[in-house]
Amino acid sequence: IRSLHPEDTFNVISFSNGAQALWSRPRQFNSGNAELAISHVRGLRANGGTMILPAVELALKSEPVGGRLRLVVFNTDGFVGNDYEILDGIQRMRGSSRMFTFGIGNSVNRFLIDAMSVEGRGDSEIVTLAESADAAVERFVRRVDSPLLTNIKVSFSDRSIYAVTPEHVPDMFSSEPVIIYGKYSRPGPVKVKITGELGGEPWSKTIDLVMPSSGDQASGLSALWAKRRIQDIERWDWLAKIGPTGGALEDPDRMSVVQQVTNLALKYRLMTEHTSFVAVENRVINIGGKQRTIQVPVDMADGVSYDGLGLPSSKAPPAIAGRASGGFGGGGLARRSATAGKNYHHSSSRSELSELDDVSGRTSKIAASLKAKKGEQEIKILVAAIDDKIIEALKKAGMKVDDQDKGLKMIFGRVDAAKLEELGKIDGVVFISAL
Repeated sequence: IRSLHPEDTFNVISFSNGAQALWSRPRQFNSGNAELAISHVRGLRANGGTMILPAVELALKSEPVGGRLRLVVFNTDGFVGNDYEILDGIQRMRGSSRMFTFGIGNSVNRFLIDAMSVEGRGDSEIVTLAESADAAVERFVRRVDSPLLTNIKVSFSDRSIYAVTPEHVPDMFSSEPVIIYGKYSRPGPVKVKITGELGGEPWSKTIDLVMPSSGDQASGLSALWAKRRIQDIERWDWLAKIGPTGGALEDPDRMSVVQQVTNLALKYRLMTEHTSFVAVENRVINIGGKQRTIQVPVDMADGVSYDGLGLPSSKAPPAIAGRASGGFGGGGLARRSATAGKNYHHSSSRSELSELDDVSGRTSKIAASLKAKKGEQEIKILVAAIDDKIIEALKKAGMKVDDQDKGLKMIFGRVDAAKLEELGKIDGVVFISAL
C-alpha cells in the first residue's frame, strides 16, 4: 500500500465465506486513506472458507475510471474446488486489468494460482511459510512500477518455427524479462517481429536471429519448452470446460488433452496432473498366503492445520497427532496395492480413511468391526515404532506376524479374535483394525 503513487487509486478486498471491499469504490492514494487501509489489513484474521470467485468478481466488475491500468494483487493458498469457474470469471471480466497472484503457503494450489495469472495477463509467485513475503512484494513493486510494453505480439518470418509459447505474451515491466519458447524444424536466419504499445502508442521492432543447429542447443531448453507447452494445453482444456467463452479446442480430432500432457511429460520427464514420480517397492505384503490392499494414513499437506480446514485435531491418528503443522492423517490416504509383486501408492479422499479415522478420539485400541468377530482374523496394527521388542511381544500374545513396514509403522498378520484385547494392552500398540 505504501508503495503507491499520489496519482493512484486503490481499494482492499477481503474474502472468506464471501467478499467485502473496504470502500464502495477505489479512493485516491494519500496518507489518510493509506493509514485507513493499513489499519484495516492489520485487523484481518484468517478464518472461514476460501470463496475466491466473489472476490474476483468484486475486483473486476467495473472498468477503471480515467483510462487507468488496474493491477489486481491476489493473495491465496487456492484451496478451492471450483478452479474452472474462477478462471472463467477472470477471463470474462478481465478487460484491460492485470492480475498478479501470490500463493501463500507450503502446499498451495499451484495450478490455480498460475492459471489465474495467465488468464489475468499478469504473473505469479509462491511465498512459502519459511520465508518473508517482503522480498516478493518488493520484486512485484519494482516490476509493476513502470510498465514498458503492453499488448505484446510476436511473429516469425519462417514457418519452420512452431509451437510457440506462451500463447498470450504477458506485458513487459521493468526489471523482469519476458521469455518466449518455441520449436523449429530448420536452423538458419529468421526475423522476429515484436509489436505492442509503449506509453499508449503503437511500437514495433524487428530482430534478426540465427537458429542454431540441434547440436548447439542447451539441453535444458527442451524441458522448459515442454513445461510451458503443457501449461498452454491445460489452459485450452479449462477454456473448453468453461464453455462458449473459451472455444480454444478447435480440432475435434485432436489427441485428448490428457494424452497430450502425458506424452509430453513422459518424453521430457516432467511431473504433471497426469504423471508423477512413483517409488516402486519390489515386494508383496502377503498375509496368510493372500495379497491384500490396505489403507494407511499419509501426511497432510505441509503447512496446513486441522483448524485451518475446519476439522478437529482429534481426526489425526495418535502416532502423529500434535505436530505443529497439524501434520498427518486426515488429509488423505496412501493405498498400497500388492499386485504382481509391486506396491503402488496413490492419494485418496478423506472419506476412505475408514476405521483409521478418529483413532485418537477412541477409548479402545480395537476397531469396532473386530469386536464381534470370532476365530482367526487378518489384522493390521498401527504402532508408535517398530522394533524387535514389540514384534516379540505381539508374537508372545498370540499374533502370527506376516509382514511389517517401518515407514508406515504398521505390522500385518493374523490372530485369534479372543487375543485382540491382549494385543491392545501391549505398550506401543496404537490401533488394531481388520485388513
